[in-house]
Amino acid sequence: MVLTGLYTGQRLGDVAGLTWQQVDLGKGCVSFVTSKTGKRLSFYMAKPLADYLENLPNSDQPDACVFPKTAAMAEKHTGTISTKFYDEILAPAGLVKTRPKTEAKTGGKGRDAKRQTSELSFHSLRHTFTTWLKSAGASNALAQMIVGHDSEVVSRGYTHLDADDTQAAISKLPDVTR
Repeated sequence: MVLTGLYTGQRLGDVAGLTWQQVDLGKGCVSFVTSKTGKRLSFYMAKPLADYLENLPNSDQPDACVFPKTAAMAEKHTGTISTKFYDEILAPAGLVKTRPKTEAKTGGKGRDAKRQTSELSFHSLRHTFTTWLKSAGASNALAQMIVGHDSEVVSRGYTHLDADDTQAAISKLPDVTR
């Protein structure tokens, strides 16, 4: 799931619910209808993702989920997957601090509860993917279309370029002194 999020920039629930009929291994394409916006997205997969999916056990049923255990959790509530991602992947890897069960919510109940947020989450993969696309030279419009952002302003908020990116761009400028 991490590779799928990283190389598609899609949301946790959409990746969890990915079915084999949405993956065309022959063409190397993946298609989504995003659950949040209802946008229909279809694009080529990055080779590392295509290679990974090629080696997963495939089902004869096109509507079978690529990640069946996670899909079952997602049917109940996407937050469960987000919590598991934090607790079972990020924390053991030392990427975030382990949090006690009582720290997840403080004050109030349900949606009114103040929640502890982390700078690192599955959603961070959307930021990474958007930044990678733009660092690789993809136009704002193309990155926005692939990730499924509604506006350039939103897409810009997901882009985190650094000095290395400026060096790569500036090094491509023509030398007019010759």
